[in-house]
Amino acid sequence: MTYIAPKLKYRAHFQKGVYTPNDEGGLDISYTDLKVCWCGIKNVSTYIQAVRNESITDVWTMEILVRKSSVERLGVGFSAGFSIGVDSIPDINPVKADMFCFIEAGTPYKGRLFKVVGSQLDEENKEYLKVRLKEIEEHGTGGAE
Repeated sequence: MTYIAPKLKYRAHFQKGVYTPNDEGGLDISYTDLKVCWCGIKNVSTYIQAVRNESITDVWTMEILVRKSSVERLGVGFSAGFSIGVDSIPDINPVKADMFCFIEAGTPYKGRLFKVVGSQLDEENKEYLKVRLKEIEEHGTGGAE
């Protein structure tokens, strides 16, 4: 597992979106951290087309590499029943499509926010996950947020 350690040099915050109603009748979204781990980044497209700080393509724009052991317990939470038990059924894939991923750029408040599109387990060694992301916006860089 040490051969991928030099590639993991970025901080990834896996987040869940929390929607709250606002005064205008819409919903405001805020993000809560579920897990912070190290990741490697691979830009998939060589040309990202953006208008007004928004990606206008519907394909995934980035792929990150995370250790499987660092995100294994990501999907575990309380069960939906009326008990205090924990949902401990192991998921095939702990990274879900309703999650977001914030990649830091030097500081914890500056970086890029992505929507998780999908993920795939490494078939050779089953040690890491490849997570596909679609860029949503930048934070802390002066763009429209």
